[in-house]
Amino acid sequence: MRLALVLAQGNELAVGDLALGVAGLLAVVTVIVVAVKRKR
Repeated sequence: MRLALVLAQGNELAVGDLALGVAGLLAVVTVIVVAVKRKR
């Protein structure tokens, strides 16, 4: 049971890191797109 809980917590942390990574990439892409549109 303890191993299962540890694995579950590890998976939640991994999912959280992936979500943060995806959100960061989206933010960077959005900033770049806005910058390019403003230059034109």
